[in-house]
Amino acid sequence: MPFLALILSLAASAALPAQTGDQNRWIPVAEAEQGAIFIDRTTITRNGPRAAAWFRTDLRVPGERGEAVWMDHREFDCDAREIRLLAWRELRPDGSEAAANPTVDMPARPVEPGTIGQAGYDILCRR
Repeated sequence: MPFLALILSLAASAALPAQTGDQNRWIPVAEAEQGAIFIDRTTITRNGPRAAAWFRTDLRVPGERGEAVWMDHREFDCDAREIRLLAWRELRPDGSEAAANPTVDMPARPVEPGTIGQAGYDILCRR
């Protein structure tokens, strides 16, 4: 899927809370202090030991820029047990973009036990 089409699809789906949307699209990951976190099943990719997907956090309290949803694209190295942030977006309740960084240049870091990263790793790296 072209990147722009993917972004537009994510924005459209972000206008409603994930739990009221397509139940088959969103995989529950965890409840965090900020809100409920989900993986968008339609964005999961695998390439050898690497797995990636867009994660969504439905914020309990709006952020500084009025955002209601955080979206971040995470990649896992399933063999090395590492996680890396690839991109992020902050969306307002209507799905419009509040802020974004489409190309995060961040090094991989170890997946730490008991974290959201571990929960995502368990979902994406299951064999």
